[in-house]
Amino acid sequence: MLAILKKTCRDYALMWAATFALIAGFTFLYNTALGSMPIEKSEYFLQLEWVRRLIAAFAGADLLDVMTATGFVSFGLGHPMMWILLIGSLFTFTSGALTAEIDRGTIDIVGTLPFSRTSHYVCVSLAAICIGLPLCAAAWIGLRLGGLGGNAHDLDYGILAVVTCHLFAAYCFLTGLSLGVSAMCSRRTTALLICFLPVFYSFVLNVVGAFWEPAEKAAWTGYLGYYRPLPIVRDGAWQWSDIAVLLVAGAIIWLAGWIVYVRRDFPAR
Repeated sequence: MLAILKKTCRDYALMWAATFALIAGFTFLYNTALGSMPIEKSEYFLQLEWVRRLIAAFAGADLLDVMTATGFVSFGLGHPMMWILLIGSLFTFTSGALTAEIDRGTIDIVGTLPFSRTSHYVCVSLAAICIGLPLCAAAWIGLRLGGLGGNAHDLDYGILAVVTCHLFAAYCFLTGLSLGVSAMCSRRTTALLICFLPVFYSFVLNVVGAFWEPAEKAAWTGYLGYYRPLPIVRDGAWQWSDIAVLLVAGAIIWLAGWIVYVRRDFPAR
């Protein structure tokens, strides 16, 4: 089983390394840019209500409620670019390790190897989770390196580490989602489409909800409603209920995928 895990990680090592560098590079540049601009200069833009609402859609609260350097920096941990990098690499890996084998017709070769379908599913899952730790940590590392400049003394890296842990909880939910869907599908394109639909729904719901109250009331139906960096910084505390929802929801979808994967018949190619 350990050999399967190593092979799975090795096959996608280059992609993971590139994603790690891009995430760390993005948060580094983000924090460096903020460090070179006094917070007071940002007040002009925050006077525009639509700007504040748009930021709140991804940060989980009005930035005026957390007018600190840490509050501004925490938005980088919920920035759309962060999600593009994390989700793109994760969905590429899970669909490639599971659905692509079925799509290409090579799943029969995998089936001849001396391990069960459960072992294969668990190994892919462990690989996705294990690589998620350094990827999420890369966001904090980039912020830490970017903060070596002018605003380093103003940042609370402890609470930013808590936000990063919440980011990992959201990553775990997406891992359960992508693994569960990939295990149920026979076409990689179908798996990717189904995986991206709830992500796209959550993003659209948050943005629309920032300007339209009925949509805001439905925010609980999207995963981004349970990952809110600014409230964590504002309260200086873990949002345990949000973490629980993300982990339980991800585990349920993952379990459903495992049940289907070990029982299904694979189509001949």
